[in-house]
Formats: sequence, C-alpha cells, structure tokens
Amino acid sequence: SKVAEETADLKMTGVCVAASNPNVVVVRTVGDGLLRSTDKGKTWMPANGALTGPANVVRSVAIDPTNPDIMIRAAGHADQKGKFIGGLYKTLDGGKNWQKLPFEGDFDGKGPSAICGEIVDINNGAPNEVLVGTETKGLFRSTDGGKTWKQILPGDQRFTTVKYHRFNEGQRRDVYAVTSKDRVMEILGRGKSKFITTAEVSRIYFSYDSGNAFILKSENQSRGFLNLALFNMASNELMLATTHGFEYS
Repeated sequence: SKVAEETADLKMTGVCVAASNPNVVVVRTVGDGLLRSTDKGKTWMPANGALTGPANVVRSVAIDPTNPDIMIRAAGHADQKGKFIGGLYKTLDGGKNWQKLPFEGDFDGKGPSAICGEIVDINNGAPNEVLVGTETKGLFRSTDGGKTWKQILPGDQRFTTVKYHRFNEGQRRDVYAVTSKDRVMEILGRGKSKFITTAEVSRIYFSYDSGNAFILKSENQSRGFLNLALFNMASNELMLATTHGFEYS
C-alpha cells in the first residue's frame, strides 16, 4: 500500500476524522505534534503553529464536531524527575495558532497510554462542552470551551478513553469513560508508565447527562480498558478494547 510521503518517518499513535467534514483528517504523533490533511489523507501538513517540545508529544486530539478548524490537543510527558511537562492546547484556525488552556492535569504522549483511545472529547450536541481524562489527576469537564474546568471524577486512576455518544438526540449525551490499572499497562509493549496510580482495578464509568455526573458501571481486576466503540442508538451496547483482547458488552 502507498505511504504518504509526509508521514513515512513519523511515530504515529492515533487518527481522528472531522465529523462535519470527512476530508479533514488529523494524525497525532510522538514528538512531531499533529499532521492535518484536508483531502482525505492524500497530502499532509504540520498543524503545530509555534508549539515545540512537550507540546508536540501528543497524547490525544479532539476536533470540534461542527467546525474542523477548532481542535484541542492534550500533550506532554514526564521529565527525568517524573514531573509532568506539557499541557492542554486549543486552536481556532486549523493548527496555525495555539493557545494553552488553564488546565491542571497530566498526559503521557510517550508511554503506554499513547496508543490508547482519545481522552479529550467534545459534545457534538453542545460544542462548548468538553471532557478531558488524565493520567493521574482525574476527569474534568468544561462548559465554556475550555476556559474553566471542574473535576468530575477523582484522580489516582488512569483514564484511557473518554467518549460522548454522538447518536443521542438533542444536546444531552451519554458518556463513557474508562480506566486501566498500572500493572497491566506493560502488556502494551511500551514499558512502564512514569505516571503512577494506585488503583487496583480498571473501571468503566457512565454518564446520562453529558458528563455532569458519572456512575460506576463496572470494575475489573485482571485487565485494563484501553478504548471503546459505541453502536448507533443503543447506548447500552459497546465494544471494548482491553489488554486481553476485545469484549462486547
């Protein structure tokens, strides 16, 4: 198969397609930030503006479901002393310019979490509503496009995927958020995470109200939850990617 020349030497960890314009595709990488295509992947251009260093070690990216020029990236990693360096960034012009958001969380764009699902998501029914999961600090919600944040779920657990259900009607959305305990993350083949949590179980959380509040749906001691897919209108049906294979629930 043909490899796009602009992507041949990159360490890619994830890909997102704009809901409002499928011609727009964004790839996240370890160290080279984001690449963006506006022609379904035929050609690619960096979408990093003036960002450098940890800001280009991208853990997750979300594209605004109504405007493909608006994106939020979660980026960074642990330094040699184990301290987080990076942040949460937003662009309004397709990646030409980025603003760092006032967010107190941590992300790992280098370790095992980097190949898990997206932990930033935007409500397609109300695009000012954003959910962000972190490595150790918990899960946060914004209702003003990222200007302010409220912690919704506690820290000391590693969030690996956060997802609004895009097929719900109206502004309200069901939401799933999943975690993975530390011990099983090494199975992914990217070594141990430098971010430590003490949770002894992996968890599935569910929200009926767009992430304003969550209930604990399930806990598992033997495997980690890494990503998930939702099925059309059936909010109780999902496919889970785990450290031990796929599961249907």
